[in-house]
Amino acid sequence: MKRKFLYLIAALIVVFAVGWTIFAHASELPPIPLTTASSAPARIAGDANGDSSVDVRDITAMVRALAGGWNVTVDESAADVSGDGAFTLLDVTVLRRYLAGGWNIVLK
Repeated sequence: MKRKFLYLIAALIVVFAVGWTIFAHASELPPIPLTTASSAPARIAGDANGDSSVDVRDITAMVRALAGGWNVTVDESAADVSGDGAFTLLDVTVLRRYLAGGWNIVLK
């Protein structure tokens, strides 16, 4: 029992000594730049409606947006899954094939 108590005291002394050393020399330490995570969510290729998943609802939103109606908001950079720089019916076709699981489609 006495030996455990001595180990505990020795550990506390070491922790205190290290803590005091860091505190005493804190003004000499370089500042650590703090960064915050971006509030903008990461772009997910094919997630046209912005719900963080790629599914049939994205295809529906893309078709409605291309048809020009129904007050649909589409993230055109995420909807451009063909990677040609334009949001067109080709992107709808590529996403349909991707979701069907065939044709070795890779979203860009």
